[in-house]
Amino acid sequence: MFPSIFDLLNHKDEDLKANSVRRTRRVDNQSTKFQDGVVYQGIDELPKKTFDKLYSENPEVIYDGLQNIPGLYLITYFAPAPPPEIISKLFTFVNSSPPQTNNDFPQIDGMPQINDNSIYERISYQAADDLYVLFIKFPELRKFLFDNQFYLPLMKHLDRIIYTSFTEAVEIEPSILNELSKFGIIENIVNFIKTSPSISLVSNIILFGTFLEHQIEQSINYCLEVSSLLMNYAVNPQSEIQPNVLDFFAIAIPFIHEMLIENDFFAFLIHNCIGFEDCSYCSSLKVLRNATNFCADYLLNKNLISLIHAVFAKDNDFVQPEIYAIQICTIICQKGPELFNRILSSDLSKDLVHYSTSGSLAEKKEFMKLIIALVNFANMNNVSDFLAEISCVHSIADFLETYTNELFESLLKSLLCLIDLEKKMCLTENLRSELKSVLESPPVIKTIENFVSENSEFAELAQNIIKYSQENIVNE
Repeated sequence: MFPSIFDLLNHKDEDLKANSVRRTRRVDNQSTKFQDGVVYQGIDELPKKTFDKLYSENPEVIYDGLQNIPGLYLITYFAPAPPPEIISKLFTFVNSSPPQTNNDFPQIDGMPQINDNSIYERISYQAADDLYVLFIKFPELRKFLFDNQFYLPLMKHLDRIIYTSFTEAVEIEPSILNELSKFGIIENIVNFIKTSPSISLVSNIILFGTFLEHQIEQSINYCLEVSSLLMNYAVNPQSEIQPNVLDFFAIAIPFIHEMLIENDFFAFLIHNCIGFEDCSYCSSLKVLRNATNFCADYLLNKNLISLIHAVFAKDNDFVQPEIYAIQICTIICQKGPELFNRILSSDLSKDLVHYSTSGSLAEKKEFMKLIIALVNFANMNNVSDFLAEISCVHSIADFLETYTNELFESLLKSLLCLIDLEKKMCLTENLRSELKSVLESPPVIKTIENFVSENSEFAELAQNIIKYSQENIVNE
């Protein structure tokens, strides 16, 4: 027997913060029951016959004083989708006004006395969240839900943790954001950020960041104001929400980088973030990575190179910091050889040589992107020498042989760029020799031929490389 809606209300507030989809449950061997705190091994594996029996006996969790609220808190875990009449009842409830008197809530044996508005708000919040869960879980219901503006009722609960289902639904249908903006939701979120207690501040920051990430006009208009409100959290390593605020700043960088320069915020991060806790440390590097797109020269003048060197030298417990560091180097390279020369003339170049022969797959992918960016300037002697020092052509060949589906087109174009420069005698001798040696290797050519046989769109690129290889072999 499923627990009643009132059993659910006995949970502490912090238990109710979790989205219903993400709650952990298990099915007992003797009877079907739910238990918090134990990971259920695949709730969708519950035998359909068992669920159909339970569903037919318990189609709704009903309390007469609450207009026959459907128990979608539980139903949304399973297939099939609830019928439209059940969802319509849910819409009726979430769009209703809260009860005005305790007479709407007769005392239930064994239940503690609960304020009527409190019980209404809890159930209303869960029901509104369930509409999002239904949208995520059942594609066949999405048009019906969207046509009935399922996205609105949850916005009445900005004082609760609501971002999990919200962000998942937006990934499926981004137009939800435009629809919500028509109802003044962004302004409401901003007001909550101004006044929210910590329990819902993070949620509203994430909501606002989601609107901003999709460049909804109203969120852009409020961006500077919101960022100024959050600045104290961003510079306080003792703040529990510092990483959340930094993640928001990373999204907001296109609109606030000038303000952050004026406040010396980037200088603060460069000087201090290496000592932050892991989450804030990574979020700080993400801010700096995104800021490099807009003010690379300024950041280099504020000792960004020293920070990247410190990141590579630090004994990090996970690879993300190094990935951000490599990405920063790639962005600097994309800004032009003059800026990247500052890296080549520093000790950081030795760090990059080390990463050319080590690192996880994720790091190798990012390093390949750096090589792709550098090849565009391989006609410059110092860049050509550096590419030879990191054995860039061997690295490209190894990557193609091992991970043929990753960056394949870009790597083929990089090889063609090097071939073109070699024909024009624009490469230094070491890089020129490496290029010829690698492209005369049968395994490399075989890898290219095999991949092209399955991906005809790359045929022309590959044939030019193969032709160069054959010409070199004949000439020698």
